[in-house]
Amino acid sequence: IKYDNIGNFGSHGIGWALVQKDKKVGFINTKGEEIVSTSYDNIGNFGSHEKGWALVQKGRKFGYINTEGEVVVPVAFDNPDKIAK
Repeated sequence: IKYDNIGNFGSHGIGWALVQKDKKVGFINTKGEEIVSTSYDNIGNFGSHEKGWALVQKGRKFGYINTEGEVVVPVAFDNPDKIAK
């Protein structure tokens, strides 16, 4: 088994499914391909922030990924409300 848990497709505002492995989360597409590696502690919903990005968290640091699964704001900020978007 590759993942400990697989969520519903589309539940985060994008057509991917949230997956969990060893208490870390990421995303897979409908083909089962990993789009966002399971390296985050938390991932928010796409579209709930400017530009349709999703807030990501590693430990106590925050950043953003885009709808391509790319990091657009490095996970280096202490307060997600203070990130320049």
